Amino acid sequence: MPSKKHKIKPNPNPNRVIQNKQTGSPRKPSAARHKTGPSVVADGGKKYLIPALIFILCFILYGNTIRNNYALDDDIYTRHNLFVQQGFSHLWDIFDKGSLYGFNKVGEQQYRPIALLDFMTEVQIFGLNPHVNHFFNVLFFALACMALYLLLKRLFYNSNPAIPVAILLLYLFHPIHTEVVANIKSRDEILGFLFGTVSLLLLMKQEQTGREKGKPYLWSLIAFACAGFSKENYLTFAIVMPLMLYYFTQKDIKSSIRTSLPFFGIVLFYLLVRTAVLTNNTISGKMDIINNSLMAAKSSMEQLATEFMMLGKYIGLLIIPYPLSYDYSYNQIPIVSFANIKAVGSLLLYLALGSYALWTFRKKTVYGFAILYYFITIFLTSNLLIKIGSSFGERFLFAPSLGYCMALPFIIASLFRLNPAEMKWRQKNYFYAAIGVILLIYASITIPRNRDWQDNYTLFTADIAHASNSARAHEALASEYRVQAENNANTGQRLRFYQLSLDEFRKALAIYPDADTYYNMGVSYYEAGMHDSALSVYLKAIEVNPAYTLADNNIGVIYFERKQYGDAINYFEKYYQSDTSNLQALMNIGAAYQNEGNYSMAMEYYNMVLKKDPNNAGVLSNIARMKK
Repeated sequence: MPSKKHKIKPNPNPNRVIQNKQTGSPRKPSAARHKTGPSVVADGGKKYLIPALIFILCFILYGNTIRNNYALDDDIYTRHNLFVQQGFSHLWDIFDKGSLYGFNKVGEQQYRPIALLDFMTEVQIFGLNPHVNHFFNVLFFALACMALYLLLKRLFYNSNPAIPVAILLLYLFHPIHTEVVANIKSRDEILGFLFGTVSLLLLMKQEQTGREKGKPYLWSLIAFACAGFSKENYLTFAIVMPLMLYYFTQKDIKSSIRTSLPFFGIVLFYLLVRTAVLTNNTISGKMDIINNSLMAAKSSMEQLATEFMMLGKYIGLLIIPYPLSYDYSYNQIPIVSFANIKAVGSLLLYLALGSYALWTFRKKTVYGFAILYYFITIFLTSNLLIKIGSSFGERFLFAPSLGYCMALPFIIASLFRLNPAEMKWRQKNYFYAAIGVILLIYASITIPRNRDWQDNYTLFTADIAHASNSARAHEALASEYRVQAENNANTGQRLRFYQLSLDEFRKALAIYPDADTYYNMGVSYYEAGMHDSALSVYLKAIEVNPAYTLADNNIGVIYFERKQYGDAINYFEKYYQSDTSNLQALMNIGAAYQNEGNYSMAMEYYNMVLKKDPNNAGVLSNIARMKK
C-alpha cells in the first residue's frame, strides 16, 4: 500500500492557487521537481500534440484573413510608411524617429520600432503584399497562443490538465481578438503580447528550476524589452511579473518584487529612449472629440462617469462579444453622468472586483490574480489617468481578456462541483460540454467576422449598422463610397455612389459638424460635378475652423476654374501662408497671375518655385507657354 505522503489530497479551497508545500528538506522543492510539475512529460511525442493543435486551430479560425487586403489604418505601417516601403535602407530611421514619422513626418505619440522592423523585414523579402502581412499576423498569433499554453501549464501544473487547455482555447476562440488578428496594423499588439508572454514563461521557468540566476532569466529580460519596444502597453507586464511570482510560487510579495526589479529598469530605459526620440510623447494640442469622445464631457465627473461606463462595456463584450465594430468614437458611446445607471453599475462592479482581489490577496485565489491582471493590463488604455488617442476599442482587450478567460473555467468547474485540484474528474463531461458550447458560439462569430475585414468597403458597410451614432464611421463610409464612384466606369453607378457618399456625409455632420467632414463632403460634391455645392461646404469648413487651409486651396481651384483669378489668388495666398514650404501653392498663384495676363507676377512666383526645385516640370511648362 502506498504511504500516506504520496496521496493527492483535495484542495480545501478549489479556487486557491495551488503551490508546493515545504517538506522540511533544506532545499525548497520547486515546481519542476514536483511529481505533477510541468517539466515531467512522460509520453514522448504527446507533449507536442496540444501545441500543434493550437497552431492548427489558429489557422482554422483566422486563416480566412490571409485573403484579405489592406483595411482601415493598415497603411500607417505598410503602403504609406516611407521607411517600411523602402526596406532596410531606412533601418536606422525606425529606431531614431517616432513610429508615425514615416507616415506623416511627425515624430509624436508612438515609439514601436520592433513592429516596424518586422514589417520592414517582410517588405525586404516579399515586397508590399497584404496577404503576406495577414499570414504573419496569424502566424505570430499562433506562436503567442502556443507560448501562452506553455505558460498556463506552468502556472496551473497542480490543477486538472483540462484547466490550462480550457483557458487557452477560450482565449484563442474569443471573437474580441478578431480586430487585432485581422488588422495588419495591429501587429504591434500581437508582437507585444507574444514577447510579453514569452517573458512571463521564461521567468516562471527560471523560478521552477530553483536557480537564482540563469539563462531563462536573461532571456526573459530580453523578451520583455522586445514586448515594450513592440507596443508600450506591454510595459505593464512589469507589474504582472511580481504578482505572478507571488501567486504561483512560494515567494512572498517582497522577494517577488526584488526578483522583478530589473524589469522595471527596462521600463525606465524604454521611457528614456522614447523621450529622447519623440518630439512629443503625447498628442500635441487639444485632443479632438472625433478621436477621443471623452473630450466632449463638460466636467471631469462626466468624464469619469463615461470612462466607467466604457469599462463596463468592456466586460460586457468579454461576456457577450456581439455585435462587434471597428469604431466606437463620438457619439457611439455618449457622454453620461453618474446619474446613468450603467455608469454607476460599472463603478460598483469594478469596486467589488477590486475589493475581492484585495480581500483575497493573502489567500492567493485564481480569481484574485485574474482580476488584478485584468486591471493592470487595461489601465493604460482606460483613459482614467492618461488620455490617449481613442476612447474605446476592441483591440484594447487583447491582453486583458486573458484575465476573463482564466477565471471562466474555474467558474464553470465550480458550477458542476468539480475540484480544479483533482488530477482526474469523474464527472467531467458537463465541463467539457460547457466549454465546447462556448467555443462553438465563439467560432460562429469569429470566422464570419474575419471576412468583414476584407477591405475598407466591406468593413465600413458591414459595421455601419452597429456604429450608426458614430460620426467617424459615417464619414469613413462616405469617403469609401466616393472611392467606389471614382473607380467605376459606369456613369449611373458613379452617380449612385456619389449620392450615397453625400448621404453619409450628411449623417456624419448631423452627429458632429467638424471641418474635416465638410471638406471631404466638398471633395465628393466637386468630383460629382456639383461645384457650387462644393464651394458652399468648403466655406463652411473654414467657418468651423478658420485654420483649415486645405479648404482654402480647393476654394482657390474653384475660383480659378471660374476665371475669377483675383479671388483664386487670395485663397492660394492663404494656403501658402499656412505652409511656406508648399510649392504647389506657389505654382497655383503663378498660374492664376499667368491666366490673368500678369506675366511679371507669374514669373516672380515661378522663380520662387525654381529656387527650391529647379527642374519642376509644371513650372517649366507654364513658362514655355508664356514665351510662345
